Amino acid sequence: MARKSARRIAAGISKTVSHSQDNVHELVARQAMEIEGLKLMIEETDKVLQANRRDRVLEETKRNEWHQKHLEDLPEIAGIRVSKKIWEKEKEVIELIKQKTEAFMQKQQQEEVGKDGEPFGWQLCGICYVKFSEAQEHTPRILSCRHTYCLGCIEELAKIFMNNTVRCPSCLKVTKFTKETDIQKNFAVLEMCK
Repeated sequence: MARKSARRIAAGISKTVSHSQDNVHELVARQAMEIEGLKLMIEETDKVLQANRRDRVLEETKRNEWHQKHLEDLPEIAGIRVSKKIWEKEKEVIELIKQKTEAFMQKQQQEEVGKDGEPFGWQLCGICYVKFSEAQEHTPRILSCRHTYCLGCIEELAKIFMNNTVRCPSCLKVTKFTKETDIQKNFAVLEMCK
């Protein structure tokens, strides 16, 4: 009897093993089919994405071509292309500012001349008190500290220090120079002194 039951148990185990092997084969087959389905979905998604990218690139190219075509005719202000209306308005404003500035400067010059004909302090060199002019030795020059003196006085100061430096009489900051062209002319003062 023990042998019979052992045979039945062995038969049951073999049936169970064969059933579980069949289940594994079915499971593997189902998973393989699912993987193939997923691969197909990925391929289709890739195709759709590539088509969308192509469409976006084409759209972007068309937009750039349109902008290029329409923006070539537009004027540029400070590196930015603007419409002709804005350009014309900006030109008008700039011209108005120029006119007002010139009128103000002329008024200031007339007021200055109206004060007994004597020059104002900013028109004079702070060292020699001679009025700035176009004459070489009396041209206004700007030191590195931004104070202005005539070239003649700056050259005299350079002779005192003897090492191609000038110490500003107002703030004592040192400016180095070797020749007169190293120190910039103060064109604003020169223009207003005319």
